[in-house]
Amino acid sequence: MNTVVMLRAELAEVLDVLGTVQDGGAAVVELAGDPGAGKTTLLTELADRARARGLTVLRGASPAAQAHLPLYPLRHALRGHDSGTELDRLLASDAVRAALSRPDRGTLGCTLYAPVRALLEKLSGDGLVLLLDDLHQADSVSVGLVEHLLRWPAQAPLLLVAAHRPRQSPAALRGALAEFAACGGVRRVVLPALTEEQSAELLGTEPTDPDLRRLHAEAEGNPLYLLTLAQAQAAGNGIPALDGPFGTRLLAELASLDPAESAVATAATILGPRFDLAQLAAVADLDPRRAGAALDGLRRRDVLRLTASHKLVFRHPLVATVIRASASLSWLSRAHRRAIGALALRGTPATELAEHIDLAEGVHPDDHAVLVQAAQDTLPNDPAAAARWLRSALRRLPDDDRRYDTSVHLLIALTQILLLTEEDGAGHHVVREIQVAAQHASPEVKTQAIVFCASLEATLGRDVEARAMLDTAVAQAPADRPDQLAVLRCTRAIVEFLSGNAAAATDVEATLRYARAQRQPAAEATGLALHALRLVADGASTAAADVVAEAGDLVDSLPDAAIVGSHLECLAVLGWTEVILLRFDDAERHLRRGLGIVRGQGHYHLQPVMLNGLAFAYQSLGRLTDAARTIAEAHSALPAGDDAQRALLLCVEWRNMLLTDELVCGSNTLLSQLTDTADLSSDSRWSQIAALCLADAAGLSGDPELSASLLLSAGGGAELPDLPASLQAPAFACLTVSALSAGADADTWMQRTVSSATLPQHRGFVLLARGHMADHNGQAAIAAALLRDAAKAFCQSRMTCLQARTLVHAAAAATRAADPDTAAALLVLAKQLARRSGASLLYADADGQYQQVAEQRPAARPEPESGGDSLAALTDREREVADAASTGKRTREIAQQLGLSPRTVDVHLTRIYRKLGIRSRAALARMVAETR
Repeated sequence: MNTVVMLRAELAEVLDVLGTVQDGGAAVVELAGDPGAGKTTLLTELADRARARGLTVLRGASPAAQAHLPLYPLRHALRGHDSGTELDRLLASDAVRAALSRPDRGTLGCTLYAPVRALLEKLSGDGLVLLLDDLHQADSVSVGLVEHLLRWPAQAPLLLVAAHRPRQSPAALRGALAEFAACGGVRRVVLPALTEEQSAELLGTEPTDPDLRRLHAEAEGNPLYLLTLAQAQAAGNGIPALDGPFGTRLLAELASLDPAESAVATAATILGPRFDLAQLAAVADLDPRRAGAALDGLRRRDVLRLTASHKLVFRHPLVATVIRASASLSWLSRAHRRAIGALALRGTPATELAEHIDLAEGVHPDDHAVLVQAAQDTLPNDPAAAARWLRSALRRLPDDDRRYDTSVHLLIALTQILLLTEEDGAGHHVVREIQVAAQHASPEVKTQAIVFCASLEATLGRDVEARAMLDTAVAQAPADRPDQLAVLRCTRAIVEFLSGNAAAATDVEATLRYARAQRQPAAEATGLALHALRLVADGASTAAADVVAEAGDLVDSLPDAAIVGSHLECLAVLGWTEVILLRFDDAERHLRRGLGIVRGQGHYHLQPVMLNGLAFAYQSLGRLTDAARTIAEAHSALPAGDDAQRALLLCVEWRNMLLTDELVCGSNTLLSQLTDTADLSSDSRWSQIAALCLADAAGLSGDPELSASLLLSAGGGAELPDLPASLQAPAFACLTVSALSAGADADTWMQRTVSSATLPQHRGFVLLARGHMADHNGQAAIAAALLRDAAKAFCQSRMTCLQARTLVHAAAAATRAADPDTAAALLVLAKQLARRSGASLLYADADGQYQQVAEQRPAARPEPESGGDSLAALTDREREVADAASTGKRTREIAQQLGLSPRTVDVHLTRIYRKLGIRSRAALARMVAETR
């Protein structure tokens, strides 16, 4: 859309003055506005309207390049016209030339201005419109002519329109126009800034366009700036085209700058929004006096403006962009180097200096240190910028004996940042660069590189590459460097841990032996944690518990600084070993501490394994809100390729969502999908724990068959030989409960629960299995006591969620044992624990039972009268659910049949079992069959 449409009111005001000319009078219009405000466009529209009315139009401009020529705007307007030749002869006359040569030019009024006024009067005929544009760049003689025509108006139908930029106009022109505007001799028309609605109309967009407000604000209401910004945005680079309307006009304006002014303007673009005269002079490579004069010139030309706070700024950021884009690249490169020196003297932060180093010519000895410092400073808030500075530092490595050592350290830091910014594959690519640089590094740095790369490869699921790397390094380790060999063998054991496998006993023993011989407590703690994990894999749970306690005491006695370095994985190994040994309180403390250390050191690839362990521990401790937060952090920290940790995270997340009742609808369908998509096929420790977590979730969602299937698959058969011994008792207890829920024989699972219990934490699982077995056998009172004791055992182990779940089962047994007071007390405690944990599902179940107990409903199903209906206590909906369940349909199938959610079906089944005094679907099927 044409800009003049935005200036309807201003055009109408000028056209109103045009009527004076048509009536035979003379008038002067001052058209004022900033660059790009639309003055030239408005003049074009006015010229067309004037010609349409039969008026003569003469139009001239004042290019900066012609500012030295007297009356150039008028001569430009009369080009090709006979009067133009007459004006040239007048200017060439001896009288005019003599007047122009005098300093005061006092005789110009008679010798030049009066004849020119007469010439214009002769041209006016039926009406003349004289449009003089860009008068802020006009010569002093032209300014004098305007002032003359204001004082001695033409005696003819003549309209003079003087268009200019007030900020750049000479004082004489501004003064004359202001003087006669005050007395009515000049009609002043100022082009205003566009409104937001006008900006939308000019761009042809809707007022609700999300980009409109930003573009309007950035353009400051200027039409030319607005169109330029919109075009730059459409181009995708945000840079105005130098051959576009704005670029062309600005470059023409800048062409009149002298070399000093041009250098100072470009230097200002380099220094940014804050600069002073000394800095400008240094960057522009000028002495301060000359730079000051150039600065004054730039202010007069409105290239730079002085703000209310007395700071110099470009009249618009687009001006700075075009100036910089049009500058010589070689000059810019040298200027950036000069800027570094000037800014460094003022204590400029490394992040600002780094911007200049990245663009400066050559390499300075201080560049490398500045870039590394900039990376450290920007990492917390802008990892991508930190990675850029490290790449720049790598390109400017000092050429000394430690070049390759420095390169390895920088590449390691860069890899850590790339993992943080989730650049898929970028970190792995840099690993190869680390390995190449390490070949030429010192032995110590080479070992550090191998340790880092192997650990990283293991966390990314590339176990084979990590093992091969370490095996080669161990074989090539120099015999006279036992310290390096010890670190490599310890790392090999840690890589097995990260891969979900048990470390070789020889590596663990070597780690412990060397650490103790050298009295390195952090290394010893790492070795003890690895040893405990090895004992767990060997089935020696009791011995493992003793060793892990020793490791925990040692780690707790060490400051964080002692763990930093080659022992960052120590707390990850220790914490996960404690998880497997069901020591969740200790695990949470150590994993949380370890997470803070690895983040502080930038080893972000270790975050997922620690976050997963922490989330698992939070769940077991009944801190489900903390678990949900940790799960979200783990999702953002997982790198591409870490499928084992991703599968574990999904399973932990699903159980957490189920416990907090965030999966009310479609829970069984989601569980089935998760079982299909999560990679639980490997025999690694991570897959086993994920399967155990998912099996527990399946039991919670009312699918005992799936729960048992997952456990048996993860455990490698009925005796669960593949599971760590410390996890066998919980798994067998779960199998016992699943078998009872499915109406299957549970005696074998019960016996194995008892025989596999070797740790104090196992006592609760044994009591849990026995309690459910007693309840299944109709021994409700015994079941209630056993389950209550199981809840106490879980409380002692800090397993709050299991405690609350077990209390709900104990209360149900107490209700069936006609002991409503005990049931009510157990349910009150269960509700308190569930509320504190955030376990909405458990709270709903406990509250539902509590309401039934409070209403003094009978605990057992009354014997039906002869010929009566044993299902009479059920509601119509419960009867529908019971009929469907008795046919062998699973929860999700019943939900689909009745148009309910699986969660609602599970709630109905729970109520049905309570009302009928039964414990399984098999018993329900028999009862339904009896009523038919």
